[in-house]
Amino acid sequence: MTDTDMLFKKMLIGTRQIIFNAEMSRLVNSGAKTETRRVVPLNKRDRDRFRLDGFDGAFAKFEYAKYRVGDRLWLREPVKILSISHDGLDMTFQYLSDGATATIPVPDRYVCNENYPEEPKWLFAGRGVPNGCLKEMSRTILEVTDVRVERLSDIDYDGMQKEGYQETAMNSVAGLMWFTKIWDATTKSDNNFKDDPYVFVYTFKIVHKKMGIEQ
Repeated sequence: MTDTDMLFKKMLIGTRQIIFNAEMSRLVNSGAKTETRRVVPLNKRDRDRFRLDGFDGAFAKFEYAKYRVGDRLWLREPVKILSISHDGLDMTFQYLSDGATATIPVPDRYVCNENYPEEPKWLFAGRGVPNGCLKEMSRTILEVTDVRVERLSDIDYDGMQKEGYQETAMNSVAGLMWFTKIWDATTKSDNNFKDDPYVFVYTFKIVHKKMGIEQ
């Protein structure tokens, strides 16, 4: 393990995961996406009587927000394992967001499959890793810079751009169509855009990217 790898490993200590699909991971890693919206977990009764102003909004940030300002997050993005060394101690994998590849030692907790000693437990060449990469595979660390609560429909053109919308022409209708499509594709049916749920808006910045990744 190189000095750079060791430094990055130390930086991962104390971080929490945040999951994005391949397309959103590409936008995060490129710097185009600096905001994400996540549903405030309210039941139907609480949602009907919830108010953004005053106590409710402040309480939601304190009680329900998964992330706080200053939290550091490792980006859990989709990967596919390409190969595993003959001794089962190293693996090469590919980030599905941009095709970049990297090789790391197999984490100790996965070493030695009792039935197939040359293969790690639960990790197989040619397959993806369920729910995104392992922490040891992560290449990007983010820091939360702001948290607020709003209705999903409150998103404006600036918010769409921060979510990753990249069209050069300032077209809020096209931007809203883009955002609605990606939102509805990745959320539960009772929290679709038309349902206009309350959401946390997490603003973040990249604070470190792992070097030595092959494009």
